[in-house]
Amino acid sequence: MDYISSVLTAFPAAHSFNPDEPAEEDRAIRSYISALSGLGDTLREAVLAKPEYHLRLLDPSANSIGYLAVLEPLIATISPASSSNHPSSSVDRNVVLDATVDFLTQFDSRHIRYVGSLLLSVLEYVASGNAFSSLVTVELLSTVLLRIDPAGSMFTSIHPTLATLAYESDYIDPVLEVIDRDITSYPTLSRPKDSRPLCDASLSPSVFITVSSGMTRGIKANTVLEYNFVCGLIYTSCHQWGKAVKAFERVVTHPSKDKGVSKIMTEAYKRWMLVSLLYYGHAPTIPPYTSQSAKAIYTNISAPYTSIAQLFASSDAEKLRHEAESNRPIWEEAANQSLIDQVLSAYQQWQIINMRKVYTQISVSQIAVSTSSAVVNSPQTTEDDVVTLIEGMIESGMLKGELHTAEDGAYLKFHADHDRLTEQDFARQIAQSHLIISSVGKEYQLVNDYLSGNREYVNHVVREQKRFDKEEEDPTGSFESQIEDEDLMTGIIATG
Repeated sequence: MDYISSVLTAFPAAHSFNPDEPAEEDRAIRSYISALSGLGDTLREAVLAKPEYHLRLLDPSANSIGYLAVLEPLIATISPASSSNHPSSSVDRNVVLDATVDFLTQFDSRHIRYVGSLLLSVLEYVASGNAFSSLVTVELLSTVLLRIDPAGSMFTSIHPTLATLAYESDYIDPVLEVIDRDITSYPTLSRPKDSRPLCDASLSPSVFITVSSGMTRGIKANTVLEYNFVCGLIYTSCHQWGKAVKAFERVVTHPSKDKGVSKIMTEAYKRWMLVSLLYYGHAPTIPPYTSQSAKAIYTNISAPYTSIAQLFASSDAEKLRHEAESNRPIWEEAANQSLIDQVLSAYQQWQIINMRKVYTQISVSQIAVSTSSAVVNSPQTTEDDVVTLIEGMIESGMLKGELHTAEDGAYLKFHADHDRLTEQDFARQIAQSHLIISSVGKEYQLVNDYLSGNREYVNHVVREQKRFDKEEEDPTGSFESQIEDEDLMTGIIATG
């Protein structure tokens, strides 16, 4: 027991390392891991015999690797998958769960790169829902992902699990910090060529978050589609229409094979059209990098949604209302009825916003006469209704303007589309843009270097070019054979 304790506590203190010499720290970490591995089953037996003693022996922030080596067999003991193997285990479940929280909120984000598979096993146990409530699980996983990769630019196999759990539990605030980040890299099977030590603080996440490092499992195209779709659902649920547009658009424009699109892509397209009406006030334009065959399929399956979009841009509220009501079974089948209701509610709001193209200011009485509500069974709009509506739009930031009272009645004064920036704000935006461009540039160079030497990728590019040349000759093909049958949304609560 004393020998095991001495090995566990043998890791040097952090202050003993020179931050400018990561190679020295790298050697110490690898030597420590080798010593732990040499303990074999004796470490596990000692930990299970005295779990609390060994947990108190180590500080998860100072010796993350040693603490994880102690924690992992304890988690294995209390997990449902192994409970049958330890029917009379004396390990206190609450002690282990408390230790898990301590570890996940305090671990050294550089040292943990050396034991990625152990970390992933802990994260997958937490994500399984067998450890904590949904709320605690969402908090923990969100915290861990941003501790491993503060920029949030690397996709992992934990991302889709976290997003789905947050959406289904309706606890989305913590996960917004994760899904708001721009994903610029996806894990490769092996580590990209980089001679720097794993503990080097300047390493890109794409170097240490790989399948071979154990920090993530392999990623399939379906996984990415599902993640972006759920992100769109999350943003929709909290009325962040602009972000919902971008999330669904990533699904709609996702590269597809054999001129086909999956069911999740067509469902995302329908929602993309609706949230675009809410965000832009008009129908969206399919990005030019979308394949011609996908565009043709989307056009064929979205006629009712296209009709709603066209009427949304018209002045005929009654016709829009009738179109929405007559196609109710379609919206309900696709779980989009609540989004349609949002569109009807936003119709009059966008009529008011679009008046800024003609007026700098306009009376409330004129607005009441010139606009109308598309909400089902809504009464005739009064001036008081218009004032209340405008006040809500201004408060939410949807409308830039202010209400004034004059002798002949209230009027709305529109603000300029773009407020003038102060010199300090302008400098801050320039600096932020420069930082983003610099960061993306580094990621691009890293990925480019990796792909340039990847024979499989080069062959893929050649095949795609041949496919593209054929696609230009026949952009539509057979429509019936182009929508893939698999339902990637199994388990996703697809409410609008």
